[in-house]
Amino acid sequence: MKRFLYIIMSMAVLTAHAAGTPNCKSVVRVICFTATGDTLSQGAGFFISADGQAVVPYSIMKGAARAELIDWKQKSHPVTLILGANSNYDLVRLQSEARKMEFLPIAQGDTPQGTVLTLLHYDTNKKAVGDTATLTRADKYGDYHYYALSTPNDRSVAGLPLVNGEGEAVAVAQYNYDKQATTACAISARFAPGLTIPAMGALNADLRNIAIARDLPAAEDDAFTYLYMLHRMTTDSVQYVQASQRFAERFPRNVKGYTETAAFYAEHGNYAQADEALTAAIDCKNQADEAHYNLAEIIYQKALHHPQPPYKDWTLERALAESQTAFNLRPDTVYLQQQAHILFGMKRYAEAESLFLTAAKASKSPAELYHAAAMSRERLGAEPSQVIALIDSAVACYQRPYPAEAAAYLFSRAQHLETAGRHREAVQDYRDYEKAVGTKNLTAKFYNILQQAEQNAHQYQQAIDDLHTAIALAPTTAEKGEYQTEIAFIYLRAGMYEEAIVEAQAAQRLAPESSDVFKALGVAHGELGHKAEALKHLSRAQALGDTDAQKFIDRYATAE
Repeated sequence: MKRFLYIIMSMAVLTAHAAGTPNCKSVVRVICFTATGDTLSQGAGFFISADGQAVVPYSIMKGAARAELIDWKQKSHPVTLILGANSNYDLVRLQSEARKMEFLPIAQGDTPQGTVLTLLHYDTNKKAVGDTATLTRADKYGDYHYYALSTPNDRSVAGLPLVNGEGEAVAVAQYNYDKQATTACAISARFAPGLTIPAMGALNADLRNIAIARDLPAAEDDAFTYLYMLHRMTTDSVQYVQASQRFAERFPRNVKGYTETAAFYAEHGNYAQADEALTAAIDCKNQADEAHYNLAEIIYQKALHHPQPPYKDWTLERALAESQTAFNLRPDTVYLQQQAHILFGMKRYAEAESLFLTAAKASKSPAELYHAAAMSRERLGAEPSQVIALIDSAVACYQRPYPAEAAAYLFSRAQHLETAGRHREAVQDYRDYEKAVGTKNLTAKFYNILQQAEQNAHQYQQAIDDLHTAIALAPTTAEKGEYQTEIAFIYLRAGMYEEAIVEAQAAQRLAPESSDVFKALGVAHGELGHKAEALKHLSRAQALGDTDAQKFIDRYATAE
């Protein structure tokens, strides 16, 4: 019974410390540092829990690589985690190493205009009680109030708590950036606990502008989304490693977390750490097929693209074995597709083609698999028509008007059709590709490829039109000159020599030192009987390095 009474009395004392007469013991001085250890900024904040959570201004935390909270006893407490941040409201909620601290509970409900509060400040005097401050205006924004204060507007007030008679934090003082302002403002303290790390926090600029480790979202799925996005967004390896370790501690049975971390380490060439993470994934025993699949994928990428230096038995053979283990645990088309890619990498093209086609029959999106089978068949030396037949199957997965997803297969088929001499069909595929991708997403190089196919298909006017498009899109004058010269050559081949001269002269203005331009001018003048002009331009082409100019010089020099 005495023990029970002692516990009750102890709790009463702690409660009094947390919510008694306002005092300054909960207020801290904040010191922020750069990555090189230089002092970046200083300010004030306050504890909102006994275990070291605090609220401080975002403006002093921005750019910080490290921070410390100095309590009223002048003891330093390193900041360990950013729990949430919002630059618009100039607030950061953070975790420090401090424990058993004086703190301010957050006042619930609204506080009306005219209320007199206590503005606490940092003070090493344990009896310091702060200054009075009146809420001269209380405006509601959404679920929270924004206040105007009677306190003079000074940057030193930012981050200080405004406390009611029960010792609860009503608001956080802020510097008023209004040029006409003479008094400070404040935001409801109830906003602070809502500062958390969202699932898409890796994209949040406010969080990314603070180089201190961040907390994870509370929900497991959200935490994984955050880890996944952080892997792809951050250039700060330390930030990712800290987050991955935290994720493993909180969700030790999450296989995706380990495989995501393994992929991160593998990308950075740290295969030992990747191996360790993948072993942890397999040891989870749940989703074992997925763990073996991811192990196979990482080994495959290493063995195929970064074979040197070798790491243990990470070979394509090992990757294939791991993928087969995944399939044996749970037959899935994705695992067959992976095995086919590995076989392709091993140059076992016949087996790869067979597996790609087997996977395609069971897949809801088989286009990629048909195309991969076509590439396997091509490596086996098959006739172009046999390769095109499989690419036809890939394109047949879509209907006109073709979506963007079909573009790669249309372009591939067009190239293979050209190789097979089926130029008009190739032109049609290039046109469909143009519509699928959208003209605004195409470059001059595409229109140059298209016009070459059109010339081979004897569609000369279309080729000229597309060369004009290429000229308009070309990023450099030299490239524009190259396409303009090609128009001149088309007219030459068509026997339209006067038109060829006009186009070649236009090309000369773009590329005045091009041997092709002078050759085009020389041949056009020569065919029109302008002997002197022809020899002049052809001699210039020869001087610029054209090896064919001499035969035309010989032809026109002897012409009557």
